[in-house]
Amino acid sequence: MWIWPTFPVTASVLVGHGAHLLEVGGGATFIVTPDEGSGEDTPPNDFIEHIFFAEGQGTLTMATGIVGYRWQPAHGAMLRAVVTPLYYDGTVQFWGGLSLGFSF
Repeated sequence: MWIWPTFPVTASVLVGHGAHLLEVGGGATFIVTPDEGSGEDTPPNDFIEHIFFAEGQGTLTMATGIVGYRWQPAHGAMLRAVVTPLYYDGTVQFWGGLSLGFSF
């Protein structure tokens, strides 16, 4: 089984003041897929070359959005909940995520 690597590239802005913030952003997600004609389920021999130059493979680029809530006091725990829709070929798929962290 071959796992398709993905590379999300996004930028966000935090709107609001204090610990309660709205996060809004967007970008693109790049997905490297096996060459449809190869019929191979094994990873490529030169992984780095195939990932960055996509030789012998297909690549997909999806528009990515970010809309969410972030609770982030000046120092301490941080909590984030986001909806991250992906748009490709006229279709939107909704994904989401939760993040826990520490701000310093």
